[in-house]
Amino acid sequence: MLSGPLRSKIQTPFLRPRLVVRNRLMERLDRGLVSGCRLTLIAAPAGFGKTTLVAAWLARSERPVAWVSLDETENDLLQFLGYLIVALRQVNAHFGEALEQVIHSPQLPPVHDLIMAFVNEAASIEQEFLVVLDDYHVITAQEVHDLVQFLLDHPPAGMHLIITSRTEPSLALPRLRARGQVNDVQQRDLRFSSEETQTFFTQTMSLALPADAAQALETHTEGWAAGLQLAALALRDTSEVNTFIAQLSGRDSYITDYLLAEVLQKQPANVREFLMRTSILEGLNASLCDAVTEGQNSQAMLEQLEAANLFIVPLDRKREWYRYQKLFAEAVQVELDKDEKILLHAKAARWYETQGLLRSAMHHALEGARASNDFTEFKRLMPTAAEEMWQSGAVSTARAWLNALPEAELRSSGELSILQAWVMALSGEASQALVFADAAEQALQATGGLPSVHGKLLAFRAFTAVLYDNDANTARELASSAMRLLSDKQARWRDVALWVMAEAQERSVNISEAIRTLREAQRLRDPAQNQLFSSNLDLFLASALFDNGQRLEAIQVCKEAIARFTDLEGRVSPLATSMVSRLGLYLCEENLLDQALQCVREGLELGGRLGIQGQLPVAYSALAHVLAARSEDQAALEALDEAYRLALKTALSDPQVHSAMKANIHLKQGNLPAARQWVEDAELSLEERPNHLRIDVQIVFARLLLAQGRSNEAQGFLQNLEQFMLERGQVRRRITVHLLQALTGAQLGEVQAARGFVAQAVQLAAPQTYYRTFLDEDERVLSLVRDVRHLAPGFVDKLFAHAKISQPTQIIPEHPNVSDSIPADMLESLSDRELEVLKLVAAGFGNKEIAGKLEISPGTVKRHVINVYGKLGVHSRTQAIARARALKYL
Repeated sequence: MLSGPLRSKIQTPFLRPRLVVRNRLMERLDRGLVSGCRLTLIAAPAGFGKTTLVAAWLARSERPVAWVSLDETENDLLQFLGYLIVALRQVNAHFGEALEQVIHSPQLPPVHDLIMAFVNEAASIEQEFLVVLDDYHVITAQEVHDLVQFLLDHPPAGMHLIITSRTEPSLALPRLRARGQVNDVQQRDLRFSSEETQTFFTQTMSLALPADAAQALETHTEGWAAGLQLAALALRDTSEVNTFIAQLSGRDSYITDYLLAEVLQKQPANVREFLMRTSILEGLNASLCDAVTEGQNSQAMLEQLEAANLFIVPLDRKREWYRYQKLFAEAVQVELDKDEKILLHAKAARWYETQGLLRSAMHHALEGARASNDFTEFKRLMPTAAEEMWQSGAVSTARAWLNALPEAELRSSGELSILQAWVMALSGEASQALVFADAAEQALQATGGLPSVHGKLLAFRAFTAVLYDNDANTARELASSAMRLLSDKQARWRDVALWVMAEAQERSVNISEAIRTLREAQRLRDPAQNQLFSSNLDLFLASALFDNGQRLEAIQVCKEAIARFTDLEGRVSPLATSMVSRLGLYLCEENLLDQALQCVREGLELGGRLGIQGQLPVAYSALAHVLAARSEDQAALEALDEAYRLALKTALSDPQVHSAMKANIHLKQGNLPAARQWVEDAELSLEERPNHLRIDVQIVFARLLLAQGRSNEAQGFLQNLEQFMLERGQVRRRITVHLLQALTGAQLGEVQAARGFVAQAVQLAAPQTYYRTFLDEDERVLSLVRDVRHLAPGFVDKLFAHAKISQPTQIIPEHPNVSDSIPADMLESLSDRELEVLKLVAAGFGNKEIAGKLEISPGTVKRHVINVYGKLGVHSRTQAIARARALKYL
């Protein structure tokens, strides 16, 4: 819920009683609306009644209204969007709920995606509505202008935009005007006519003036509403109307100063003092005014000012919050001296801090710092306030505050330098982020600091180690150290450290460790924290479980996460795009292709509705996988092209994975030239060692080697991949590697080895029904599966049913030839030591490790291994293990 002063920003202002009804302007606004104009622009200097006119017009309108009163803080696009989203809930109660979670996330998508997401959702509103941006002249940020321009260029069907501004907005208005799309209301239109002036004095201000006097005041003020009000206030306590008007004559360039002086001088001393001291405040309530004025009767004073029509406007029906008309507040502030203004801002900052309204506290602290050149108080508030902005997604605001500090002050604080490093990293400025991380380290070494501050720095160092340097081992060490220093109260920092730890573990050690870390992050996460980050934890966990051979649990994680993103009416939030798409991928593995296709299409529809393209590469990749399983190769290739395009654009997905999948489809189609070109583009070679970030690419490369008949080269390459999968707990990919090893053995005529590999694949796949892993490989795999049916008959029978065959074509002879047979006495010739060596080889140990375990030299181990090869009739460790398993020796 928004607090009082913030809630007032999205409320249509209350209208004073006895307001002048300006029918000629109302009709003009009506005509612009009926004619289909996209924009009503009311541009005039301060005090011409722009806001009052729009509020009065809207009071007669039946269309729902989203109103935003702007100030300088809305130059942060996320802040601007946040208020606009909340304002539009007065049109549609559920508007932008998913998008609001996105903009409050530290993991922000590109600006263009945010704009598209907002416009797409606004376009879904099925009724006519009005959006008012009041005081647009305060906007200087190009990103905000871009959003407003996009709204004008691609307006939702039912929307009409109303802008009030002191100046011409920085928008492409000439083009819209040429098309008749702008209804302009300018200064000359807003001037009060003689009739309106007379009504204003008698009806609104309860001041009886002769017609000629009213006419003279209208002439001198040129129909300026604020001038007329000041004149009326000045005339209340004088009977010398003509004298006053005569004095006013000739003061055109100083009329504001003159009239303001007249009004203030006629107020009691306590009223004058109250007005000046509270003029620095954007919102007024009794408690805040008491704090600033050091008084105790502010509520009565506010009500008195409202009754006297002294340029004060109530912001709620309970009369708890008010604001001054801006022209009046700006003019009154001139009366304050510098020292008093500094003191008043300090008092306001402290009050806002005690209320937990840190953004407003920082505004006043900064104003005081700029006036005094003393940043002590601003710097004190900065760590908590800037961190709150960073973690809520208002990165631009946090950065603006940090940049407001002199650089020497910023670098001297370890905590602030860390925040600047994070802000710059999230803004894509990696090199500068590292500069400030170094500054933070130097500052902490020089001045010390709380352990929790050191923990934040270590979390950042871990983040850069894994994502910038691809140094997973260092990242693990740093993240672990950060966790020891971060307290339980720093939940979000611990989340970051745990996520970095899991990412580093997945890249460098057994994936089961990453799973444990992600489960710990789930256990510790705050249910109230940003849902987007929470959903990412679920996504990473589901993916890790699937890769670890726990497909059924991965599905459960997806379903539970999707349920959290489903409202009581059964509507799934677009934030669940990736989870829904991944669920489709995991269902596809069970060959539930219709369900899988429905899921991935729903994921795409959700992602398109939100317009956040960062999640779409995952969705398009999942779609391609399902389409390929359905033998819709061309559609799959098109989906991969889109996934690749989006991955390049968003930098949130690896494009090379999508290219590898395309190459895999080309192999399936027999298009070897396209696959060979891909290998050249991807710079793949036989010398490349297994790498977590390239593992899917390397598996497709192994398939190409087989397709080219390079069986011996494929055998060695796959042996390295197998060892890598064993070490990393990559069960799903290990199934694939075993199947490719089986096909390699078949090509080489190594029948028993081939059957041994396919047996391992079946044993790994059967408990979690990884059917597509078999069905997506060369169909010759199924003939090998038939020979090991006894290992998992239910799984194998269902696999054959999915393949729509009763018995696969036999590609390996039922009885091996002489070279494949092993005389029984050959096994008996293995010595006890050779048997020991063989078992350790099968367990995955290298020669040096075996030597250590058996307390013999590596050279002796090598001789035993060569003897085993000769006696079993094989040429590699992989063949030896497969042969021994086929003979049930291991």
